[in-house]
Amino acid sequence: MQESLRLALVTDIHHGEDKLTKRGANALELLDSFLSFAGDWGADMIVELGDRISDVNKETDFQLLSEVASRFEGLNTPHNHLHGNHDVAFLEESLNSKTFSQPNSSFSVEMKGWRLIFWQADTFIPWPETFQIQQSDLQWLESELQKSNIPTIIFTHVPISSGSMQSNYWFQNNPEIGGYPNASEAREIIENSGHVVLCVSGHVHWNSLNQVNAIPHITLQSLTESFTSEGDAAGAWATLEIHKEISWRVYGNDPIEFRLPLRKPGHKWATPLPKFKKNQSALHPFHSLENVEALIFDLDGVLYRDEEPIEHAREFVSWAISEGIKINAITNNAGKTSEEYAQKLQRMGYLIHPDQIITAGMATAQWLAEHTTKPKVHVVGPKALQQELLAAGAQLADDCPDYVVAGISPDITVADLSIATRFIRHGALLVISNPDRTHPTPNGLAPEAGAIRAFLEASGGKPGITVGKPDPYIFRMALSRHKLSPERTLMIGDTIATDIAGGLAAGLLTALVETGNPVEELSNVHPSFRVKNLDELKQLMISAKIKAWEANCIQKPE
Repeated sequence: MQESLRLALVTDIHHGEDKLTKRGANALELLDSFLSFAGDWGADMIVELGDRISDVNKETDFQLLSEVASRFEGLNTPHNHLHGNHDVAFLEESLNSKTFSQPNSSFSVEMKGWRLIFWQADTFIPWPETFQIQQSDLQWLESELQKSNIPTIIFTHVPISSGSMQSNYWFQNNPEIGGYPNASEAREIIENSGHVVLCVSGHVHWNSLNQVNAIPHITLQSLTESFTSEGDAAGAWATLEIHKEISWRVYGNDPIEFRLPLRKPGHKWATPLPKFKKNQSALHPFHSLENVEALIFDLDGVLYRDEEPIEHAREFVSWAISEGIKINAITNNAGKTSEEYAQKLQRMGYLIHPDQIITAGMATAQWLAEHTTKPKVHVVGPKALQQELLAAGAQLADDCPDYVVAGISPDITVADLSIATRFIRHGALLVISNPDRTHPTPNGLAPEAGAIRAFLEASGGKPGITVGKPDPYIFRMALSRHKLSPERTLMIGDTIATDIAGGLAAGLLTALVETGNPVEELSNVHPSFRVKNLDELKQLMISAKIKAWEANCIQKPE
C-alpha cells in the first residue's frame, strides 16, 4: 500500500566559474540553502539529477566535484544522485559514483510503497556526435520494470520526452543535445510496463511538463541558470509529494506549481491518427503572394553563380523594385563585407546597396554584442569576419578569450586551429559564422565554416553555437533592420536545409528556386512555393495580384 512520499530535488548545480547564463560562483551557497530547506521540510529523500559541475579539465573537475560532494556528507536525509554530461566530460562514471558513495550504474530503491528508478543512461557526449541511449541501458530498464508492478517513478539526467526546445537559450538551436535521438525506444518500454506514473529529469535548464501517452514528464530548472530569471541565478529546487495525486512545486526565482492525477495502471491514450495526406492546395499557388511587400534573397545560386548573374534574376529584381517591393539579401558567407557584396552585385547590374545586405559575419558580430559587452574574441577565419566583430565592439584577445569565433578562410593553418582548440578547452565558447560544410566553386566543392566547426568541436571537446542560416536569428535581424512583417516577406533561396528551413522558422513565406544547389528533399521542410527560376516566380506573383483584384470585383486591366 502506498503512503505519502515527499522528495526534495535539485539539478544542474554547475559549481564552478560563471559562464554565459550559468551563475556557477553561487552554486555552493545555493546548494547549502537547498539542503537546509530539504531537512526542515522533512523530505523522505533528496534527489540530485546530475551536472554538479561545469567541466574544465580532469584535475579541476575532481576538485569541484569533491566540493559539491562534501555538502552532502553527514546529512540525516537519504540522498541519491545521477551523473550528467558535464560530470563525466573528464571524469569516469566510476569516480563520480565513488565520490558520492553511489552504485556504479543504474539502480532502484523502494520507499513507502513506491519504486524509484535512477536510470543512469549514457550521458557522455562523444563530440562531434551526440549521446545515445545504449542498448544495454534499454535492456536494463526493461528488465528492471518487469521485476515489480508497484507504482514507479523514473529519474534521468537527460529528458526522454522529446519536448520542444523553442526559446531555450541552450537547446533551441542545439536540440540534438537536449535529448536522446532514440528516446522513443525508452518511452515505448516505459509505456508498455503499465505502472510508471512519472518521469523526472534535469539537463535542459528550464521547468517543463510534457504528458506523453498519459505519463507526465517533468524537467526541473537548474539551480544556477539565469536566462529565465533576468540575469540572477534561478535558485531553483523542487518538492514532489505523491500519494493520491502528484504535487510538484519549484521554488526560487523561476517558480512553478501544479497538481496532476496519478496514471491508472496500464492506462494509455488513443493511438494517434496516421499522417494526413498532404493538401496540395495548402501549398497555396496564390493565397499569400499578393500580399508580399518585401523579398529576402540568398545570393549565390539565386542572383549569381560565381561571377555571372543567373538568367532572369536581374529582370526579376528590377521588376520587384518597380512594383515597390523592398529588396534585401542575406548570405551565409562571412568572407566579404556587405560593401564588398554590394560592389559585386552592382558590377553584375543589380541595384542592391550595402545596407540591404546582411552577411553571416554581421549576424555573428551582432549576436555576440547582444550577449556580452565588449566580448573578448579570438578569430579563426576571414578578414571580413574580424572587421565585422571589431565594428560591433568586440575586442581581439590573444590570451583567455571569452569566445573563439570561426569562419572559413583559405589562410587557416593547423597551427591556427591548435591555438583555437587550446582556448576552447580552457573555457572559451565556440561560435561559428555558419553551418555549411561546403560551398560550390568553379572547380567543385570547397570546405566551409561547418568543416571548421566539426574540427574544433572534435578537438575542443565541446559543441559550438552557429549563428547563420538556418538559425532564425539572421532572418529576424533582416526583418528588424528594415521593419518588415514576416507574413508579408518572401525568402527566396536555393537550399532547403538553410534558406527554406530558416525562413520558415522565422515565420516567413519561402520560395525555392532550382537555379543553384542540387535540391535535397527534407521530409519535414516544405517551401511555400517551388519554382524553376525567378521568371516563373514573377509570373506567380503577377497572377496572384490579378486573382486578388478579381476576388475584390476590380476589373482586370486590359
